[in-house]
Amino acid sequence: MPKRKRKKKDRGKNGSGGAGGGIALAAVGNVIGNMLGQLMADGVGAITAKQAKATGADDTAAQLLKVLAERGPQSIPDLIEATGAGLTPVLHALQTVRDFRLVEFATEGDLVTLTATGNKTVTVVQKESIRRQASRMLEG
Repeated sequence: MPKRKRKKKDRGKNGSGGAGGGIALAAVGNVIGNMLGQLMADGVGAITAKQAKATGADDTAAQLLKVLAERGPQSIPDLIEATGAGLTPVLHALQTVRDFRLVEFATEGDLVTLTATGNKTVTVVQKESIRRQASRMLEG
């Protein structure tokens, strides 16, 4: 059987197919979309971090001290649950407060307990928190 001759398709003025331009345009649109999405995510993350820092919500060490003052000696899993923080932030905070001798680890049952200095520190932190809350209430 003889082969049929195919007609050439109109490729536009520049001689390239229309599909190549569409692919490039889609890729550029994808890149711009990703960039805008990342900028928005960074902006929201920065705002959230500023708010957390202003309210003290990101202070895991202070949260640990407060939990230990209110509930007494706690295990590490109990501290993670009580603070709502992840394992890594809790472990870093524990290391920090232990370095400042605010807590100690009891040998029985691997419990974390406050030291006398830790108790005094919690009192100061709680007073400061009350002052901040009062000033916000008076301003608003």
